[in-house]
Amino acid sequence: MLKMRTRVLSAVLIGLCTLWLAGCPQRTTIANINRVPGRFTGKEVTIAGQVTSSYGTYVGLQPELRSAGERR
Repeated sequence: MLKMRTRVLSAVLIGLCTLWLAGCPQRTTIANINRVPGRFTGKEVTIAGQVTSSYGTYVGLQPELRSAGERR
């Protein structure tokens, strides 16, 4: 009985972790978005990069981003 409960609990835990990871947004670089913008249309993505400078506008703070692998 205990063995069966452990198997069921493990299967449920694996299923929940899989669903949780599938819901995470895709991480990409700014250069990749600029290269193929249609691929990311309507999708939520997380960008990887470094803020190099920013400036204020009436809308709010507008950061200038640099991709993680991009150098100046």
